[in-house]
Amino acid sequence: MSSYKAGILRLSLCLLLVLLCFVLLRFAFWSYNGNIFPETGFLRLCVLSLSGLRFDISAILYANLPLLLWALCPFDTLRALVPKLLLQCCFVLFNGLLIAIGIADIIYFPYTMKRMTWDSTDMMGDAWNLLPSFLREFWYLIVIQAFVFVILILASKQLHTKTQEIGPARQVDNVFSQLLLFISCLALTIVGLRGGLQMKPLKPIDAMGMASLGEVALLTNSPFCVMHSMKSEALPDMQFMELEEAGMVRPYLKDYSRSELKNKGHNVIVIVIESLSSSYIGQAGKYAPFLDSLASKSIFFPEAYANAKKSIEGIPAIFSGIPAMMPAPFISSKYSLTPVAGLPAYLGEVGYQSAFFHGAENGSMHFDAYALSAGFERYFGRDEYGIGDFDGSWGVWDHKFLEFASARIAAFEEPFFMGLFTLNPHHPYRIPEQFPGQIDSDAEAFESSLRYVDKSLQSFFETISKEAFYKKTLFVITGDHTAPPFGQERVTRTGMYQIPILFYHPSIDLAELHASSAEMVQQVDILPTVLDFLGYSKNFHSLGSSIWEKQRPEISFQFLNGLYQAVTPSHIMLFDGAKSASCYNHQRDPYLTRQISGPECRKLRTELESFITLYRNGLLVNRW
Repeated sequence: MSSYKAGILRLSLCLLLVLLCFVLLRFAFWSYNGNIFPETGFLRLCVLSLSGLRFDISAILYANLPLLLWALCPFDTLRALVPKLLLQCCFVLFNGLLIAIGIADIIYFPYTMKRMTWDSTDMMGDAWNLLPSFLREFWYLIVIQAFVFVILILASKQLHTKTQEIGPARQVDNVFSQLLLFISCLALTIVGLRGGLQMKPLKPIDAMGMASLGEVALLTNSPFCVMHSMKSEALPDMQFMELEEAGMVRPYLKDYSRSELKNKGHNVIVIVIESLSSSYIGQAGKYAPFLDSLASKSIFFPEAYANAKKSIEGIPAIFSGIPAMMPAPFISSKYSLTPVAGLPAYLGEVGYQSAFFHGAENGSMHFDAYALSAGFERYFGRDEYGIGDFDGSWGVWDHKFLEFASARIAAFEEPFFMGLFTLNPHHPYRIPEQFPGQIDSDAEAFESSLRYVDKSLQSFFETISKEAFYKKTLFVITGDHTAPPFGQERVTRTGMYQIPILFYHPSIDLAELHASSAEMVQQVDILPTVLDFLGYSKNFHSLGSSIWEKQRPEISFQFLNGLYQAVTPSHIMLFDGAKSASCYNHQRDPYLTRQISGPECRKLRTELESFITLYRNGLLVNRW
């Protein structure tokens, strides 16, 4: 066998080994996250794995493109110029990284409910602080990765082949045979890179047509999704209707100058609790007794909806009314420099001072930069707090940082607008020693961490309740996104977004002011609700609605795994932004197994198309 054929064969065998690792990763992913895929059995997973080979092969070939170009080069002298050690290092590093991404996403997936994408690199700044706890808890994954590297190193030793000397009589035949092999292998490589012979190259969204909605994550793989999300793409042209028509379907120009609520000059503190799901609030003090007691005195929406699945998406939804309706988070997208006003900017126009408090490292998920762009005048992070009280993972212990925040807030002149974002409950769910809690599982660790945050908030409220500003302050408390599922807890498409939202005022009975009968709210409703409460007299654009609007629609909007969705109390519409749309009655069919049609579904699609049109217009021309 010629060295050319031998080189191609040996690289092919090495890539087959990597492909086997991808298949095994898919089974490990399914096994670890079994409660998220309750309807997918072993045989069904085998079928999905066969279909998923297209995604696997494409990702592997893209990552190994330099090695493929080396192996396919028909000139022996050029191939011989590449050092053996360089080939081995490239093979081990390229494929070791692919498999590491796949392993990491096994444990990361429950937090985002989507395959890892390039925007996950926004977490890299916090990754070093989390590394010690990660090594302690998931040491076995490190062992597996080390074993993978050993296998790859052994396999890489087979890549390099020596050039064979052949006589002149065979050189012509050798050229023709190598040319034929080159053309054949090049054609197969192109097909593999494209993911098949279809008209357009394979994309993550193509998985939607190859499996049920709940099985898409099992069909694709994390390296493939990361590669295809590296380029920050522009929003697709989805002008489903004229702007005026979209505004008629969903009025987005707000005018609260005639509002009956005239609480001008009242302070506002918005508290965002990390990973707070609806299922943990309103449970008679089982998980968060202080928040439950506060909810009983508030306008409380126990099953409100987040417009995001990650913190980096949830914060802009809450403070700027920007839902997460594209693959990349707004903060790290090409639209991050769009001058989109937020609550602090609107209130700054009428004399409010403002500050954002977050105990993480400054620069964590670019929250400090976002806060300033949204109109916050000051940002307080770990740098401003000073040395000490580090929780070993994310930043300053919540009870210490909330104590720091209460002192800083008291120093501001009224009126003011404040944003506070807790670090807990967040993996690895650590709590200080003085806050005891039994921890035998991730679920119990989360619950202990939530109780710790609840106790910290109670102390915070006890402290500021002694201040003069307290009785003239509106408090808004919500979660940035839901908590990951634990144990055998089954996940629904609607449940993965359900968070609590409550509005509390120490001296005003807000329940008496709540005239709307609609009980479904979403994060982007917070901005117009606060401005409505304060009697904000200027016009502004918002994709949300105040809870005090008489004709407020009961609907929420999200985007996940390439699908836009609109949810009402009974129905859900999933839309790919082009032609494919599916409608379900999620009350009767929570796992979305039976598509339906009818007037409600047609109305829901119109609502969703108008929302997408307004959202796209808002980002492109800063008109919310």
